Amino acid sequence: MKTQLMKFLGSVLKFPLKKGEIPKFFCFATMLMFTVYIYSILRNTKDTLILGHLGAELISTSKLWGVLPSAVIFMLFYTKLANLFSRTTIYHALIWSFIGFFTVFNFFLYPNLSHLMINVDSAIQAMPYFKYILQMIGGWPIVLFYILSELWGSVMMALMFWQLANHISTLEESRRFYPLFMVLGQMGLLLSGLISKYGSISTGDLSSEITLNAWKGFLNNITFTLIISGIGLSITLIILGKIVGKKNINSIILCGKAVKKKERLGFFASLKYIFSSKYIGLITLLIICYGASINLVEGIWKASINLNFDGSKVDIQNFFGDVQIWTAFISSFAMYVGSLVLSKVRWKTGALLTPIMILITGVLFYVFIIYREGGVIAPIILALGTTPVYLAIMFGGSQNVLSKSVKYAFFDPTKEMAYIPLDEELQTKGKAAADVIGGRLGKSMGAFIQWSVLQVGWLFSPNVSLIEMSNYFFIIFCLILGIWFISIRSLDKKFYEKVEENRVSCQ
Repeated sequence: MKTQLMKFLGSVLKFPLKKGEIPKFFCFATMLMFTVYIYSILRNTKDTLILGHLGAELISTSKLWGVLPSAVIFMLFYTKLANLFSRTTIYHALIWSFIGFFTVFNFFLYPNLSHLMINVDSAIQAMPYFKYILQMIGGWPIVLFYILSELWGSVMMALMFWQLANHISTLEESRRFYPLFMVLGQMGLLLSGLISKYGSISTGDLSSEITLNAWKGFLNNITFTLIISGIGLSITLIILGKIVGKKNINSIILCGKAVKKKERLGFFASLKYIFSSKYIGLITLLIICYGASINLVEGIWKASINLNFDGSKVDIQNFFGDVQIWTAFISSFAMYVGSLVLSKVRWKTGALLTPIMILITGVLFYVFIIYREGGVIAPIILALGTTPVYLAIMFGGSQNVLSKSVKYAFFDPTKEMAYIPLDEELQTKGKAAADVIGGRLGKSMGAFIQWSVLQVGWLFSPNVSLIEMSNYFFIIFCLILGIWFISIRSLDKKFYEKVEENRVSCQ
């Protein structure tokens, strides 16, 4: 018994890369590092720009009326583009379309911001109900920067990078490779933090009102790093093509060999095929459930943090800093473990770990929030020298750290593995629909649910808050998790049916 246990532990702890796989693996990992760096540096910058120039209210407005429609338009555009050009040509073109805009923004749009922004005050007075949409139109250069920064994550990471990985990785390789990609990709996150810190020091006091002069040096610094990262991304893509072969990187891999592409479906035929696929629909549902469930916890969690720290910006900033540090450490460990575990378990088992983690930590968070002032729990916690709200933000922080760590280690790899058995149309255009639109819908749905519940609450109390409506959010949260579990079970069955179909066709 002891010998069998030692053999099992030895097989699990064995480093999951083979010698001949290392060049291909490190090319992919380097590409992801550059992609994550650009995503991370833009994420910080876009929020600061929109908060400093337009206000916090414009974040949700831009997501709903700017990012989501742009994601739909891109998916339609990409569906046409995929019929005309090779995979690597589209990849290079998209890299430099994004980098080109951010460069133009830095050297032309931002220095002339006062001349380019539109004064919409009179229009707001005439149509006050459209205030935020009008402000979004008036501040179009900042909003455009925000939209493209958001789309970089959906397009270049969720779609282009993982689509390429799915095309030239076998199912067996994906179980070992994908979580490890994310471990090295974290280097991009670390690098963006260091660059952000250096840039913020060079531009002076960023805690005061954001001005063009204060931000000029910072934007110049990050634009330079974006251009370098774009060059690095393109060069690594070229090297990868030489390693795996130009024919392989732009062709369909079937039964371990590159095969000639079939005649592509037309634009409308492609859309009909994609939206009639139950398989792609299930993947999209997983993505939406993740985004919506996370947002339903995060929104109330952030409100509870503000309540616990009495709005102290210093304390809140320090707390978020601690959460980010723990996320970096735990996610790196989880992603390495994920590369070992996924090679040993069924697809469904790996896919279930993320919603199970979100459910457990989410329920604990909601319990302390809902019973923060009454019930049996509050007196016991107060007697222990703490408060339910404080425990709620601790469990909310744990939920944030653990859910993201498990997402990187298991949700992302299992989702990407699900694309591998599909045909070319669904691997390319179907993935664009699921990841780009589904990803945006998930985030938008969580915000829309909170907004809708608050709208109903405001009918009875004008001062109602997210925390006061938390019991209703908890019910919706549990329903979404239930849909998620059912979707995983259904997709698991279809996944292995596809794998078996491919195996039989290769015999």
